[in-house]
Amino acid sequence: MDRSSTTSHIGGTSKINTHMAQMKIWNSNETPSKGPYAVTIGSYDGIHKGHKEIIQNLADNSKKSLLITFDPHPKAFFMKSRFRCLTSMDEKIQSLADTDLTDIWIVSFNDRLANLNHSEFIASILEKIEVSHLAVGEDFRFGKNRTGDTGELKKWCDGNGISIDVLGDVTDGNTKISSTLIREKISKGEIEKANELLGGEYSISGTVVKGSRRGGGIDFPTANIKISGEKQEPGHGVYCGKIQIDEKAYRAAINYGTRKTFGEGDVWLEVHILDFDQIIYGKDVKIFLTKKIREEKKFENIDELKRQISKDVEACRKD
Repeated sequence: MDRSSTTSHIGGTSKINTHMAQMKIWNSNETPSKGPYAVTIGSYDGIHKGHKEIIQNLADNSKKSLLITFDPHPKAFFMKSRFRCLTSMDEKIQSLADTDLTDIWIVSFNDRLANLNHSEFIASILEKIEVSHLAVGEDFRFGKNRTGDTGELKKWCDGNGISIDVLGDVTDGNTKISSTLIREKISKGEIEKANELLGGEYSISGTVVKGSRRGGGIDFPTANIKISGEKQEPGHGVYCGKIQIDEKAYRAAINYGTRKTFGEGDVWLEVHILDFDQIIYGKDVKIFLTKKIREEKKFENIDELKRQISKDVEACRKD
């Protein structure tokens, strides 16, 4: 295949970068002061279809829209290393740049915030900014032990002349779309379903590092990617997808697993980039998973492995 047919600029990258430059990011030691804002609050991990519906509600109600989100994710704060996120904060911001959101306030989630009751939370967060409209999902909870609910928010909004929309669940059939559900699908390797729920392709960012170099020895060189330990890992197996290098996308066959044929125990993310021969050690890249094509398998010999990889590559070339 002609290399030009396997590469492309990431769709909408220039538009996203332009919006990122225009979108205002407020840190925890700052207070958003460009209101009045239509506001929503939440972790917004993964920026799935439910999140996007709320953000659209903000845009429909005000020219200025503000997401109040938290770093770290509250579950990461309480669960420590046992929690896996769909998006890092940088990835979250990049995803939000593809929406109509105008402002983000990143609030540090710490012991002080975790111990505020729902009234104190409102006083410490919402009452510090100019709010014209509020939108949340019907299961939104806040304050210590999650004692605050949409009823408390309605009381506060009514008392301050602020409109509020409590949006119902966005569902897939009879199942609520949630970040928890999407994490579960990704961990099981059900990447096509996860992408459907996200409304886009699940991505993993990382840095290219040197590996064993076995791939080149069997005619299928791979880029070995070091990823964050906080990121939700896909189920072990072989996937079709893309890799973004310097804002250009290349088709790829991707393996996530332990290199069973070579008897190794460490888990690796290995990417064979179709029709690509550049050295990219040290590069920061982003991998997009589109389809799982098979489970991880131990092969009897190298020739059997090579034949299977060749089939995998052809499957990904057609994907």
